[in-house]
Amino acid sequence: MRVVDRNEVLLYGTRFPLAGPVQRSLNSPFPAKMTIGDYTRNDQEISSTWITADAAGGIGKNAPDLPTDQDRIWFGDLETRYRKQLTLGPLVTKAGNLTGPADVLIDLSERLYAAVGQSVYRWDETTGTWSTVTTALAGVPEQACVFDGLLYFISNAGLDWYNVNTNTWGQDVAAGGSAMVVYDGKLFRLHNNVLYWSIDPPSGTWDANGSLSLPAGYCKQLVVYPDLTGEAAIHAVTRVGLYALDFDAARFYETPLTYPVAPKAITGAAVWRGDLYIPVDRELYKYNQSVHTEVGPDRDDGLPATVRGEIRQVVPGHGFYYIVMNVVQPKDPNVPIVFDVSQPRNDTFFSQVHSSGAVLVSPGTAWHTVQVDPQVGAGMGSALVASIEGTYRLWFSTGTGIFYVDVGTGLHNPLQSPTFKFKQTGYLETFLFDAGWVELDKLALGIEISAKQVTNTEVIRVFIDWDDSGVWQRLGTVTRNGKTSFRIGGDDGRLFRMVRLRIEMERGDDPTKTPILQGLVFSFMLRPNPIWGWALTIDCSTPYKNHSPQQLREKLLNIVGSKLAGTLVYRDDFGRQREARVVPTDLRASELTGADDRGKFLISLTEVESANA
Repeated sequence: MRVVDRNEVLLYGTRFPLAGPVQRSLNSPFPAKMTIGDYTRNDQEISSTWITADAAGGIGKNAPDLPTDQDRIWFGDLETRYRKQLTLGPLVTKAGNLTGPADVLIDLSERLYAAVGQSVYRWDETTGTWSTVTTALAGVPEQACVFDGLLYFISNAGLDWYNVNTNTWGQDVAAGGSAMVVYDGKLFRLHNNVLYWSIDPPSGTWDANGSLSLPAGYCKQLVVYPDLTGEAAIHAVTRVGLYALDFDAARFYETPLTYPVAPKAITGAAVWRGDLYIPVDRELYKYNQSVHTEVGPDRDDGLPATVRGEIRQVVPGHGFYYIVMNVVQPKDPNVPIVFDVSQPRNDTFFSQVHSSGAVLVSPGTAWHTVQVDPQVGAGMGSALVASIEGTYRLWFSTGTGIFYVDVGTGLHNPLQSPTFKFKQTGYLETFLFDAGWVELDKLALGIEISAKQVTNTEVIRVFIDWDDSGVWQRLGTVTRNGKTSFRIGGDDGRLFRMVRLRIEMERGDDPTKTPILQGLVFSFMLRPNPIWGWALTIDCSTPYKNHSPQQLREKLLNIVGSKLAGTLVYRDDFGRQREARVVPTDLRASELTGADDRGKFLISLTEVESANA
């Protein structure tokens, strides 16, 4: 329905005469300032802020629930375990030139032994080399253990043992098996699902005690853990669940921990702080007798595709436990390259090679990254935390070799150790930030970074991915201590719906130095579409288009009393017809008294749907 006459509006389907111009005003409330993160680092009075001071909440959060997840990130290999700081991660060092992956890593008398295929090597810390101990194992070992001072390796082809004191080897091809464990002063081995034990394995004397009623090959690991009565017992980790040994009944029984059949036999379970951790493909179960929960890094939003894979092994340590993940991904030629919109500096672009493995660490509450192996197809092997020749380390193996990371014996801060060594480079990617309102436009204003120990060689770089485009835009480089500010979008700013940040760090030649990011403040404003309001002076003094003053007045009062929305239509000063969906918000009347129904009414209206003007 068109409005043709001057000084006329169509309101809720009724034409009303006006006693003055249509007054239009902006009714949008100014968005309230919000602060997400550590508000003590915020000095903005009008703009909202997203503040990142650390990532101690760990990796694996892509779509956060703010503010609960404010200390979470999506992924990265910076050191994120400690509060109020981000640094380069611990240095990963290749140990010698031995080619991996190792089938078994084990320590004996503070010496490290690595079984690769049918060969065993020993690490020499002084020379930094591996020496061959034997090349004639009966088969590729499934497990290794230390019993009665001897080092044992077991495979289905036989049992091998090594006497470190006499530097001699023994072998029994009739005593093979798929798993073994030390318990109650005896060495137990599982062969063809029958459990055997011996107090003197080199003698060849074995007694059968127990059977596992599962298909052949379903069990390749035995562990000692309390049964449902609280007594220590041998447990078989199988492809379908955990089975406990009843020694007197000479058989294994199913525990409450069962799961769908795993793709392959499990060999990487371990006990840490009284709980048994069992990796089943991509999941990690924590078992405490009758209670079991899923605690792996996939429990939130998972992990990036480049590090998504099976958990090969759980490795217990002091203060933390580690998992080794085996990931084999093809090369992706479509990984976006960083482009520079700020400083004319040649930065490293992001690798197009997917990782083949990762080592993650957890204090029991969150997951953090130790290492991501970039070698496609290399695969991950055995891992171990041990004190080797006086140095406490995490050891792990890949297809390119055996590596170690110096670790502390508790929750320590690496910055308090002047000899702690850091990686050459590292990065961190935040979650997708939308301020809790994904469909609302925001205006990015700038980023302020607080840093220390920054030099010409120890630098921090900042990148931005707008609206999950997959394209990283470099904002700038931090090369000085204190606060560094970067304006976004010049004087105009930059509109966005959601944003992800990437922090890169790099050090010089000194491995004991690292830049330290103490805080990052991302400033923005909520910019909703405008909501308009109108003020109309309705003239009810004379009849208008078949309506008496009394009828005009009654219709106007009915509009105000209605709980429904209606339509406002009028012609603006350019002759264009404007239309809006409105509700009344105020009514003021100038009425004549007595029997005279005439009067003028000032009605205020507001849009119920925001729209671009």
